[in-house]
Amino acid sequence: MKHNRFLAIAAAAAIAFSTLASGSAREQSGQLEAAMGTVLGNALTRSIEQIASLGIPVDRNQVITTVLKVLNGKETGFTLAEADALIGQYVDSVRAEANKPLSEESQAAFLEKAAAEPGAMLLPSGLVFKVITEGEGLMPDDKDSVKLLYSGSLSNGEVFDSTDEPVTFTVRNLVPGFTEGLKMMKPGGTYEITFPAALGYGERGIPGAIPGNAALKFTVTLLEIIPE
Repeated sequence: MKHNRFLAIAAAAAIAFSTLASGSAREQSGQLEAAMGTVLGNALTRSIEQIASLGIPVDRNQVITTVLKVLNGKETGFTLAEADALIGQYVDSVRAEANKPLSEESQAAFLEKAAAEPGAMLLPSGLVFKVITEGEGLMPDDKDSVKLLYSGSLSNGEVFDSTDEPVTFTVRNLVPGFTEGLKMMKPGGTYEITFPAALGYGERGIPGAIPGNAALKFTVTLLEIIPE
């Protein structure tokens, strides 16, 4: 999200003007204003939702009150540049906190807890493998593709990714921990794999989604193996 977020709103207003400012449109009292309000309202809603999705609370009523001040030429306490800069600071600070690397000690404790669960197996690589429901048949190889459902979470229980419908991956194209775990699964089974950052996304993580040094836990249902 760029810092000049609300330029999109001005562009949306221009579209409303260009499509409805003809003489025939103005014959319909209030149509232009209603159309502009619809376009601007939707654009503003999207901007609010983008910021709120980062975990920043937004009081919509206060936003609307301030918009009305701007429309009526009243002071809001900010110039446009100052307002845009403040939004950028909020967004950047939240992203920086989200991307802050996790401590190695906390992640080691998370892995130890997973390995201590009944039925869990700690492998030499550091991966913890647990059968929830065993499947049947052969296990996939590196070159195979697999159709599966999964949910991935962090050590604090936060789900960072999950599937609503089956997805297909080539086994060898995934992070090492996921690849290793898949090759121990059978079709129709559900499994839990937990692995350290070294088998996942490392010290960097995925900005905005997975912190650096994060150990990851996946619950995976293997639906089908698709041979090479």
